[in-house]
Amino acid sequence: MHPEPAFLGMLVRAAFGYVFLLVLLRLAGKRVLTEGRALDLVVAVILGDLVDDLFFAEVSGAQFAVAAATLIALEVTFSVACRLSATAERILEGEPASFLRDGALVESCQRSERLHARDAEMLLRQSGGIEREKWHQVAEARIEPDGVASILLHEHARPVQRGDLGDARVRRQGPGAGAASMAPNPESRR
Repeated sequence: MHPEPAFLGMLVRAAFGYVFLLVLLRLAGKRVLTEGRALDLVVAVILGDLVDDLFFAEVSGAQFAVAAATLIALEVTFSVACRLSATAERILEGEPASFLRDGALVESCQRSERLHARDAEMLLRQSGGIEREKWHQVAEARIEPDGVASILLHEHARPVQRGDLGDARVRRQGPGAGAASMAPNPESRR
C-alpha cells in the first residue's frame, strides 16, 4: 500500500515550512523570539497563517518563502530602526506607563492602558512579590511595552546590600573611625 501523493506533498510542505522558518528566525536573531512585543505577535500570527496556507497547498513554496522572508525582513528593519531612533522606538514599540506612584494607582494610566486594580495587583505580585498591603513601599511601578512591570521601591524598602553593612558601621562608629574599623573581623567567620 502506497501513501497518497497528497499526503506526501503535505509532509514535504510541512518539512519545508518548518526548516525554512527555523533558519529564517535564527538568522533574524534571538530578540525576535524572546521579546513579547506587539510587532512580534503580529509576525507570529501571520507566519502561522502562512504555514497553514503552505501546509494545505494554498500557496506554493516559493510564495511562502517570499512572504515569510518579507515579514522577517520587516521585523529586523523595525528592530534596527528602534535601536537607532528613539522616535521610531516610541512609535513602533510604545513607552512604559506608570501605573503606581507612592503606593497609589495612577488613574490616567488605568484609563489609557485599560488596567484594572486587579491587573495592577497581579503585575506587582508577579514582578516583585509585592502584595497590596505593601504598595506604600513602591515609589513607582511601570508597565513596560512588553507587558511586564518594572518596580522601583522607596529607599527604605529596598533590600539590604553587602555595601550597606560597611556604611552602617561607619555611621555607628562615627566619621573619624577610619578604614581600619571597617575591616572584617576574622573571628566572626568561624
